[in-house]
Amino acid sequence: MTLKKPIKLADVIREKEKYTKNRKIKTQKKEVNLLDTLNPEQLKAVIAKEKNVLVVASAGTGKTSTIIGRVITLLKQGILPSEIILLTFTSKAGKEMLARLGKYFNQSIVSQIFAGTFHSYGMLLLKQSKINRKIKKPKEIKLFFESIMESKKFTDELSAERYAPSTILEYVGLYENTNVGESFKQWLTNKFEEKKENTSDKKAKEKIDKNIEMTNVYQDIYDEFCSSKKANKICDFNDLLKMVLYHFSVNENTLKTIIVDEYQDTNNFQNKILKQLEGSGSSIFAVGDYDQSIYAFNGSNVYLIKDFVKNYGGSENVGIYSLCRNYRSSKQICTIANNCIINNERIVPKELVPMKEGNFSVPMVLKNKNKEEQAEKIVDIIKESQYNLNDIAVLFRTNNSANLIEPILIQNNIPTIRAKSGSFFDGEDITILIAVFRILVGKEKSIMEFLMLSKFIIGMSKDECKLLFEMKSAHENIHGALREFSDKLQSNTIISEINLPSWHKFCELAEDIKGILNVGTIFKLIYETDSYAKMFDTCVEKSSKFARGKEKEEVISQIEKKHELLIEIANSSDSISNFLLKTTFSSKDDEEEHGVNLMTVHASKGLEFKQVFVVDLVEDDFPNHKLANGGGGIDEERRLFYVAVTRAEEELYLSYYTDAEKKTPIRSRFISECKIA
Repeated sequence: MTLKKPIKLADVIREKEKYTKNRKIKTQKKEVNLLDTLNPEQLKAVIAKEKNVLVVASAGTGKTSTIIGRVITLLKQGILPSEIILLTFTSKAGKEMLARLGKYFNQSIVSQIFAGTFHSYGMLLLKQSKINRKIKKPKEIKLFFESIMESKKFTDELSAERYAPSTILEYVGLYENTNVGESFKQWLTNKFEEKKENTSDKKAKEKIDKNIEMTNVYQDIYDEFCSSKKANKICDFNDLLKMVLYHFSVNENTLKTIIVDEYQDTNNFQNKILKQLEGSGSSIFAVGDYDQSIYAFNGSNVYLIKDFVKNYGGSENVGIYSLCRNYRSSKQICTIANNCIINNERIVPKELVPMKEGNFSVPMVLKNKNKEEQAEKIVDIIKESQYNLNDIAVLFRTNNSANLIEPILIQNNIPTIRAKSGSFFDGEDITILIAVFRILVGKEKSIMEFLMLSKFIIGMSKDECKLLFEMKSAHENIHGALREFSDKLQSNTIISEINLPSWHKFCELAEDIKGILNVGTIFKLIYETDSYAKMFDTCVEKSSKFARGKEKEEVISQIEKKHELLIEIANSSDSISNFLLKTTFSSKDDEEEHGVNLMTVHASKGLEFKQVFVVDLVEDDFPNHKLANGGGGIDEERRLFYVAVTRAEEELYLSYYTDAEKKTPIRSRFISECKIA
């Protein structure tokens, strides 16, 4: 791919004068010529006349200003606000775009522009349509899929080797986001073959071969999953993308311009939507950076940037523009970012050009004996730091890296903020306990809560959970359903593997809590059952597998503290409804959090910090070869490192360690590629 013939600066200035002479944009306080705030690179893109435009916007180069400038230019040209949609990678980014537009136009205009994710646009279309389908959360869809997969018959030989339902569901999501023609069976076979090529483990290869034999069954499971969602009038997030495609296949396309932010993270299915819209009259204005494409594991396709000209009408209809002037990072940080990323394929020739002025420290490499010393050095530097704690970030490849750093920071009275760690109520054990609570007090929302009983009542299958749900629907209360189910168990009408003492205790519990209004008391009674004890042991066993060096006693202590906190939250609720409201919405305070930011590089995307530490820079950790094999390879790992480095504004520390249990770590190749003196 090559850039179009450069526009002469004199032509740009003339265009700028043409647009600004009589096109002053009014705000409430003063008049602003937006184009005066743009540099020549941005202005070229904003006033581009080609039908379809790709803006390759490097890190920190003001892509948001360029997008806002494009929207304002389109509106000034007479395009209606309702004829523009702005597709962003996150809902938060969409809200920020609208807030920026609110500085130049009144709310009556801004409110007509949709700004949000592909999925939220699908949600909007679903609400506007007469299609009666309810969107379900991922954990609910997971349970739904598990119930379908567990109903399928595998031979005894294959059953032991089949992948877990959660794994197959991940493949389903990847298939629906990336496939453009193959059946699920064929696509899955190809994925398994790729996986086989990327492993040298004999047993792993044998397991993959067994799963290749099962692709017919997996195809049946996928077909039933799709038909069952339709029959039950539910949909998942991938169905929302299908909703967008369906909507524009049966309705007239009234959209004049589609603006796509973070285009490098677009997947094949989303691109299919864009091509359909472009083919029916819309123009495409895509903004992205192939050096920041870090979501291959979710199906994003970096080569959509490479194929943009081919996909959208050839060189006569497409303009390619680059933004390279970096306003975020120091010259030294820009230099090492350029030095590293040059080792990847250059789809469009570019490099960061630093514009930030000032005397800033040279990026430093921290060599540590082990992870403990690494954490202690970070603490020492932060204690002497001139920056506010909120302006400091510790970035890592996987969340495991924070498990040692966070407690050492806390021990030194340095508050922390864990990004993307999930709500307290999202943990599987807490989800199960709340589902049991909802059923017992008659506040369950759907079959999903009843499916959770298979993870609580010892020996209860998902099919039996469904049967109990049907009985409850018929009786309109849980007590009648429990009596009917018990009668069928006693008469052997149901052939079940349910542990009878566990079942009887659950039935007694339902009777015992009648009339009890104190939520904390109800949870204490739940905790006294043998079903809870079994669930607790299972939770400890699962957590211990991922604890990495933690003693089992420590894992037990952490889970106990979580469950005690649940009772504290329950006791602070003055009613059952009030408690359930707390579980539905985030438990975070409205006050702004204060502390050092701890987050994965993925979570840091789009953010910037004065002082940044990139930690665990050793081979197998960062780059993570195991994860690289399942995503975009070493090139994607390098892009991830590039994203980490370019989050830093003024100070950057690259940290690694030389000793670890059972292995001798090798310093990450990325440090060498940076060419730090």
